[in-house]
Amino acid sequence: MKTIFNDLFFVFFALLTLVACDREESASPSLPKSEKLSSPAASPELLQSQPESQKSTSLSSDPDQLNLRAPKQRHPEIVTQPEQPNPIRDKLNEAITGANGNIAKLSENFTGLWNDGISRLPDKPLLSSEAADIGNGTRLPKEIEMLSQHGTGEDTAEQLIRGVALWSALMHNDLLTQFASQRANTLPPKTADVVVYEALVTGIQEFSQTRGQSSYASFEKWEPFANVPNPIYRLLALKAASTAASIPAWNVDVDSKEFNRINEQPKLEFYLSYLDEKDAIILAEAIRSLARVPLPEARQAIENFHAQQLQKGDTVLIQAAEEALRTQKLISP
Repeated sequence: MKTIFNDLFFVFFALLTLVACDREESASPSLPKSEKLSSPAASPELLQSQPESQKSTSLSSDPDQLNLRAPKQRHPEIVTQPEQPNPIRDKLNEAITGANGNIAKLSENFTGLWNDGISRLPDKPLLSSEAADIGNGTRLPKEIEMLSQHGTGEDTAEQLIRGVALWSALMHNDLLTQFASQRANTLPPKTADVVVYEALVTGIQEFSQTRGQSSYASFEKWEPFANVPNPIYRLLALKAASTAASIPAWNVDVDSKEFNRINEQPKLEFYLSYLDEKDAIILAEAIRSLARVPLPEARQAIENFHAQQLQKGDTVLIQAAEEALRTQKLISP
């Protein structure tokens, strides 16, 4: 178990490094730009379903198997690389192995680590929240666009929170909404909210629609966040909705022609509610999300939004609406 977990962490921290190096395509909110999700880390459930003879090779730390190039060694049996200390890995390892397959215990362990990380973050309002429209939750704080990068081996609160978020997404994804709800109703936005946003976006990118009903992340769990006071969590819910599955689609083959329509139809009103937002980043995200709903009502809403932005002269949102209309024409008759 320990060997498998260490191999998983090799992939896990490689994933975190990729996420940290490519903010615009992952956690960092941006105005119109297509999104590319990071490659999911291997599911623990997948490991459990493999024969023992395969477990040692499926997530091997062999650089060749992971498509990574390591320095060549003349005598690899003599010159070996010692395992680097990794406190975050050890804490998560203990949380998972200590649960021994009990989901309630796993939830308790992950929540304890999450709360520990949160308690170590600065509890102070963001500088930009001094502006009235940011302090009262009308607009996003400027700091959300300047997410910090963290070293993958550092024993920091930020790294612990990110690790818990990712493994929660893979093993018990309902925990992410529980973590978000802890701060979603608090204003003004604080430093911890930016860290939580970054961590949970990393987690929601691992939501899967191909691992079976029991592993689906439920869109309905995120739906109430459309009305929370803190705009950071309203934006987070938008991003989660795009990768979570609505309950009516849980029993539909993800590769079928009907899956997208059945999955997206319940999300229509949720996306439409965001068109009353004042923040340009949230509006652009809402329009991109609405573009994926293959219904005439969605196209009409985008057309109306486009006309409004033409009157206002907002070139960024005009572009977002035009891209959304192009998408609509591709997915709906």
